[in-house]
Amino acid sequence: MKGAGNDLFKQERYTEAIAKYKAAQAYSVENKDDLAALLHNIGLSHEKMNDLEEAVKAYSEAITLKDKYIKVLKRRSNLLCKLGRYQEALDDLVDVVVDEIKDQQKKVAVTGVNGFMPGGFQMETSQRLVDILLGQTEVETQKVLANHASCSPPVTIVEAFLRMFNGDQVSRIWKGLEPSAVDEQIAQGKTDDLKGYMAALRDLKLKKYDAIVKHCTEEIENPDASEENVLNARFLRGTMTFIWTLSSQTVEDFIKVTESPLASNKMKSSAYLKLAMRHTNTRHPFSKSDTIQTISEDYSKAEELWVENPDIYYHGSLLLVDRAVPLQGLDMLEMGIRFCAPETSIMMKTFFWTLQLTITNEDSVRNNAYLELKKLEHEFDSAECHEMFGQALMAAGGDERQAEYNEQFDKAIACNPQDPVFKIKKLIFRHWLGENGNLVKEDHALAEMDSFIETEGPNNLAYYHIGQMEILRGNAEKGLEALEKSIELTGSIHEIEARVAAKLEMIFYLRVNSRLKEEGLEDLADQLQNLTLKQPFP
Repeated sequence: MKGAGNDLFKQERYTEAIAKYKAAQAYSVENKDDLAALLHNIGLSHEKMNDLEEAVKAYSEAITLKDKYIKVLKRRSNLLCKLGRYQEALDDLVDVVVDEIKDQQKKVAVTGVNGFMPGGFQMETSQRLVDILLGQTEVETQKVLANHASCSPPVTIVEAFLRMFNGDQVSRIWKGLEPSAVDEQIAQGKTDDLKGYMAALRDLKLKKYDAIVKHCTEEIENPDASEENVLNARFLRGTMTFIWTLSSQTVEDFIKVTESPLASNKMKSSAYLKLAMRHTNTRHPFSKSDTIQTISEDYSKAEELWVENPDIYYHGSLLLVDRAVPLQGLDMLEMGIRFCAPETSIMMKTFFWTLQLTITNEDSVRNNAYLELKKLEHEFDSAECHEMFGQALMAAGGDERQAEYNEQFDKAIACNPQDPVFKIKKLIFRHWLGENGNLVKEDHALAEMDSFIETEGPNNLAYYHIGQMEILRGNAEKGLEALEKSIELTGSIHEIEARVAAKLEMIFYLRVNSRLKEEGLEDLADQLQNLTLKQPFP
């Protein structure tokens, strides 16, 4: 009967195959493994017919009969993800990941190859974990937003975003690198009567961000507005809403810019870049595999329209590094440095040499990268350049470079003394450098974080770091409470998503860790913790 069912399955006659498999069950009542295998085949047949609920039922019965039925757990997890039942999908994946980590260690014992591969489980499982966590992040983020204060644009987030662009029209006007239509009125102090796009430009120049979107919307909805002002208002509104909400309106504004005959190639290039970036926010730890083609197309259009656009190469390289292909990121940066004007290339050059300093083990290459950064330092045009140099020094030199990376963070703080983010990052990096499982140091780090909050006020990144440290010390409940506080204090939807995703990922790995310890695999649990929980920023 089972053989007949298999033949029908191969012929894609799935309904008939199911009937044969069910008939075969009568001959296997005493053998649970055989019954489980038949139920797996029944589930697979339902899955082929896209009857996902019935497939899940059959897989569930099979798992009940056969403990640790990993092949079926994988299939059920995948279907539960497709059905939007993300927590159940993660429950299955805990068993799968634990099994694959154990299996890998058996191979290590046989081959004699030392070391713990990142994640410790198969690429297919890793991608499934990403997809499930993405889905659950979307659901949980919407829950947070439903009870969250309005996501207005925090000044520090707006200005950090604008600093990261050198070719973009909005950033260049904000930095004073290009003239604006309201410069004369601002110089004369005659700006009170400005309306629509002109009022939005005034607020951008004066660094008053709360009403920019409202002023742009007034211009766009004004039937008497000029087409040029409407175009500029759309680009500015799209940029501002991208920073903290990334709504469908954001996408619509940028698409209309790309379609406008009035838009310059430079503006269209910047719009396509931001359309690509909507899939690749660098703070977000996950990215859907089905968006890669769209991202590539938008980047290509941006480059075709303006090959000297420095922002393409900088943000494109960030994406490549984020996808764990830093050598390709270096190639893109090198191309950008060659094509773009020197005055727009400082961040690219900084990122290029900090990557060289970070990813190579060759002393000569590291030394050369360090010397190039020291020569470039006097040209650094933002706090982020000093931050990149400081992070690279930390990664490359450890305690030996402590004074130098502290100096770089101090310079970043001096560039933006009103922004506490660089102060908190300096503390966080120092804590990770000093972290060697020494609870005294961790206690000291927690005390420093508490002192920072008392002095500077509540800060979402500080609470995120406290959460990580508490979890690493085994205080999962206190750690998760701190992560919740971090989410509560976050002011942009991008950061809310990043914090929610990081929390969900930590919870998953805590469960895997716990299971490994239950099975007496303490060393594996510790190695997994080092790889998955000790990451400075989400």
